[in-house]
Amino acid sequence: MPGPEGAMLVRFDVNTGVCQPDDPLLDFTTYAIDIRTMRILSREMRTRPNPTFRLQPPAPAQPPGAEVPPAAPQAAPPPAEPTR
Repeated sequence: MPGPEGAMLVRFDVNTGVCQPDDPLLDFTTYAIDIRTMRILSREMRTRPNPTFRLQPPAPAQPPGAEVPPAAPQAAPPPAEPTR
């Protein structure tokens, strides 16, 4: 984006549609560049929430003294037929 005379603002963002970072926050950096001398005049960093970050839901809590239900028994395999 053009800025004051001789300056250009350049910002680098993460494309969360292609790159899905695991961090809950993302940093976005904007540079003010002097286009005549190609020098960085200033830098601004902003942190924003990551729109693709999702927390895993917590496992349901067992009340104190509750027993974990036993696993269902597996059925016995059918007997093999004798071969002749």
